[in-house]
Amino acid sequence: MGLDNLDEFEFYSDSDFNHQFGTIVDSKTILVTLHPETKGQNNAEEHAQIVSEVLKNEPLYNVIITMPNADTKGNKIREVFKSLVENIPSRIKLIENFGTKGYFTAISRCAFLFGNSSSGIIEAASFGKYVINIGGRQKGRPTGPNVVHVPFDKKELSHAIRKIEKLPKITKENIYFQGGAAQSIVEILKKIKI
Repeated sequence: MGLDNLDEFEFYSDSDFNHQFGTIVDSKTILVTLHPETKGQNNAEEHAQIVSEVLKNEPLYNVIITMPNADTKGNKIREVFKSLVENIPSRIKLIENFGTKGYFTAISRCAFLFGNSSSGIIEAASFGKYVINIGGRQKGRPTGPNVVHVPFDKKELSHAIRKIEKLPKITKENIYFQGGAAQSIVEILKKIKI
């Protein structure tokens, strides 16, 4: 249903976004969201270290990291990202929670998404944004041509960034968008006998 509302969505202005979050997002900003893997061996700290090393070596980009949930493995990721910001505070910013308006504003203005969030799979295409989807957290979900799948490997992640920089601008076609979600839900509910 969220995709149905994007055409009329009210985004933050640049100044309001800066006032609210203390940063700006532009075409030289990577929007990062990394959660613990949900299946198999969960090396959250190692995965966060790999992502941090890659981001450290991208001096032409500013980085905004949205923090993971506060579960045990998520806390390992948080610690690594807090350390990263301490080392490079000038171009890396941590955001605890954007809320929908802040997050959609960030997606609409960033260069691309980087991490393993479902928003990269479901919403990013509607904003015409490429996504570097890392690891197996979203495995099994259909993805559009805007998604580049990469394992947790420094060399391959850096290569994926270079690849995205050379790709042409994409349309806002989204395999998850069908339109009229609310009406479809109402029609299905009407058919349920109580």
